[in-house]
Amino acid sequence: MRLFALLLAACLVALCCAASVSSGASDRRVPSSGHGRVLVAPLTGTVDPVMLEFTERVLERARHDHFDAVVFRIDTPGGLSTSMDDIVRAIVAADLPVYVYVSPSAGRAASAGVFITYAADVAAMSPGTNIGSATPISSGGEQLPKDLRRKVINDAVAKITELADERGRDAKFAEAAIREAENVGAREALRRHVVDYVADDVRDLLRQSSGDSLDPKGLTPHLADATLTQMDVPLTLVVLKHLIDPNILFLLFGAGVIGLAFELTHPGVVLPGVAGGICFLLALFGLSILPATGAGVALLVLAAALFAAEAVAPGGGVLGGGGAIALVVGAMLLFDDSSGYGVSPALAVGMSAALALFFGFILRKAIQTRRLAPMTGSGSLVGMPAQVRRAVGGGAPGTVYVDGELWRARLAAGQDGVLEAGAAVRVLSVDGMQVEVGAVPVSTNEGATT
Repeated sequence: MRLFALLLAACLVALCCAASVSSGASDRRVPSSGHGRVLVAPLTGTVDPVMLEFTERVLERARHDHFDAVVFRIDTPGGLSTSMDDIVRAIVAADLPVYVYVSPSAGRAASAGVFITYAADVAAMSPGTNIGSATPISSGGEQLPKDLRRKVINDAVAKITELADERGRDAKFAEAAIREAENVGAREALRRHVVDYVADDVRDLLRQSSGDSLDPKGLTPHLADATLTQMDVPLTLVVLKHLIDPNILFLLFGAGVIGLAFELTHPGVVLPGVAGGICFLLALFGLSILPATGAGVALLVLAAALFAAEAVAPGGGVLGGGGAIALVVGAMLLFDDSSGYGVSPALAVGMSAALALFFGFILRKAIQTRRLAPMTGSGSLVGMPAQVRRAVGGGAPGTVYVDGELWRARLAAGQDGVLEAGAAVRVLSVDGMQVEVGAVPVSTNEGATT
């Protein structure tokens, strides 16, 4: 129980530390002597619902506070196609100039990042960055099944070439990035009109692009000397970003099942049940944010129910075994192949094996407990030594002293003679309010209590 509590506390501390390091101040202003205000925000890490939420918050903040433009600093390996589509729609629909700047040096705009860059009104890269490699793949890095792959690739090519045509960017590279995973550096991207500028920093980007006409929005921003305001990812979204990793959610689900099962088998301990309930609900919350399938979630819930049933009323391992199978199958079906998310097969099998061993241990202990002699009630008297207080035998019931009490007694079947007061006997059976006793051989006399 203490180890479980320490592990849970360590996980929460790690998440908070990572969040505090990543979040920083919510706003930082870089003043200038010129006119105009530009909101600068990072889009880093995996493209997912958290990045989408932050993008929408930035654009809403810029609209509400009357900023003249937004600059997104992007560095991403790609991510979820559904979140990417929503980010692209939000950028395209924004009624102010949106710049996408691939930075810092050694950063990249890969996979979904290519689409986000192409959707920008102004696309730029920092020296030493690269863009491309947008071929859709499964969450495990493998190619999609042939028919699904053709469907997804053709859809992606149509989307990005339309964006390229609207903004005067290289559609051929965009198609090659999807079909052939082509990737180029900043200078080559500028030469091929993949991006509009190569800039050393945001200020350099605004200086180079000042006065340019931006199609199709028809805007002409003059922001060379604008005031820059940095908007960082808030703490809540940083924590959520760490939480919605499918493998972490699966681990939280397993920890929740173990904690709740421990509480069911050891009522009153409280801490494992509370911690398990928190882990279980966090896992379900994370799965509600990610594009999890209904069948996958249903199988995970079924697995939890089967494990709980095994803990409360052991069914010879059948319930626990069914729970382990449901857990593995549920993990494999939890996300579509095209979603970009998935639970590691090794983790799914390992967690199922761990839970099976845990509930196997519970089952073994339950069987051992059932085989133990009763520790309370009249059944616990069988086999105990006793002392005759009133003669037993001869047709009349006697009295024996056993376990601190006086009991009516008679000789057990097969016993002859009379056992006089003070004789050591052993309780052989209990019949209602009367015990049957037999003499204790001298060589094995254990001495009755007095």
